[in-house]
Amino acid sequence: MFVCAALPHTSDYHNTTPHQPKTQNPRKLGGSIKTTESDSDESSYNGEECMGNDIPYKLGFNFTATRHDPQPPFGKTYRDGTEEQSPDLNDFSQLEYCLSRTPIAGKEHVDDTLSLEVTKVLRAGPDGGAQVVVVNENKVAKIYDPLYYRFDNDYNPDFKEDVIMEADGAYAREAAAYNALQGAPEPQKHIPTFHGSWITKLKTEDQRGIMRERIVPLIIIDYVVGHNIIDINPDKLSQKKRDNILTKVIRAETVIYHYGVIHHDLSPRNVILVGNKLASSKLMVVIIDFDRAVVKALAGLSKPKPGKMANPLARYWGQMMEFCWEGWLPDHDYEPEEWLLKQFGESDEFAAVKQKEGNPYSKPVHVGSAFDSDNSDKSDETDETDETDETDETDETDETDETDETDETDETDESDESDESDESD
Repeated sequence: MFVCAALPHTSDYHNTTPHQPKTQNPRKLGGSIKTTESDSDESSYNGEECMGNDIPYKLGFNFTATRHDPQPPFGKTYRDGTEEQSPDLNDFSQLEYCLSRTPIAGKEHVDDTLSLEVTKVLRAGPDGGAQVVVVNENKVAKIYDPLYYRFDNDYNPDFKEDVIMEADGAYAREAAAYNALQGAPEPQKHIPTFHGSWITKLKTEDQRGIMRERIVPLIIIDYVVGHNIIDINPDKLSQKKRDNILTKVIRAETVIYHYGVIHHDLSPRNVILVGNKLASSKLMVVIIDFDRAVVKALAGLSKPKPGKMANPLARYWGQMMEFCWEGWLPDHDYEPEEWLLKQFGESDEFAAVKQKEGNPYSKPVHVGSAFDSDNSDKSDETDETDETDETDETDETDETDETDETDETDETDESDESDESDESD
C-alpha cells in the first residue's frame, strides 16, 4: 500500500525518465498429423523459390519448418559483447550478404518438423523487418528473414545495416523471452501461446541465376483475435473504460516482469484486448512483440522473487509518455502520476514503496529486503541495456500487430451499463 498527498501542479515539471518439447513425427498445426516421413535430403524443398527480392510469404505459400534451439540472446537490450563484427557491408548487395551468411547458430532438430501454409498475410514486404503471417488458419509465424529488413541506413547513405545480426538477434531475444515464461501459468495468461522456435530453408536465386539455399528462423505463436489498442480512439471511451484498460495493461506487464522478463517496448501497438466489454473485470490483455525483451536471469540481472510483485508506482513513475501521446492519459504536469496513485496507491497486491519525505515529486522506491536487489538492479540494467527504465516505452520497433484487426466501433458501442452488468455476472 502507498498513500501520498495529492501532487502539486507546476509548468516546470518534466517526466523523469525451459526447453521446448520435442516429438518425432512431422505435424501440421491446426490440422491432422502427417504420416509421411520428413525428407532429410537438403537438396529437396517444400517451399516456393524466392527469386531475388520476390517476397515468398504470400497467400498459399507452403513451407516446412524444422524445430531449432537458437543461440543465447544478444544485441540491443543485451549489452554483453557477444555481437560479432560485421563485414564491410558496402562490398555487398543485400541479396549477396544474405546468401553469404554462415549456417545459423543453435541446434537443429531434424526429426521434428511442421508443414505450414500461409492462410493470411498480416505484414510482409521489403524494409519491414520480421514478416508476420497466419499459418494453418490459427497460428502466427513471425519470420526473421534478413532479406526483407531495411539494409540502407535512414540517416547515412554510406552506412549499411547489418540485417543478419538484426534478424538473428530479434529471433534469439524473442524466443528466449517466450521460453522463459513457459514455466508458470500466470504470465501465460498475458502472452500468446508459444509453439516454439523453428527454421525453414528457402531456395533463392542469386545474381548469376543460380539457386542457393538460405536458412531463415521463425517463431510460431497462437493467432490472438482481438483489438490492438493502437487502433482504439480513447477519446470515444468513458473514463471507466480507459482506466480499466490501462490498469490491466500495466498489471499484465508487471506479471511478466515478476516472472523474469523485461519487455522493454510496452506501448499501445503491442497490446491486444480480448473481449468487447471494455469496462469489465473479465477483459483480457495480451502483450506481444518480445524482440527487445530481456530475460533477467540470462542478462545477469536479478532473478524472479517470491512474494508480492513490483509496484507499478516505482516502475511506471515518469514512464507513461507513449500512452499520454496516444491520448490514454493527460500529458501535462503530474497528471499521469496522479492517475498511477489513484489506481495503485491503495493496492495491497504489490510491494510497498516510499518517497523522499516531504517531496511528492520524487519517484517512489521499493522498501524492504525483498526488493533491495531490485533497486540496485535498476542501475545494473542501465549499464547492461542502455535503458533508463525497465519499462522503456520510447523505442520504436519495426513490428506491427500480429493479430486480426476489428472495427473499433465494436469497442465503443458497448455502454457503461452493460459493462457493469458483466462485472456482476
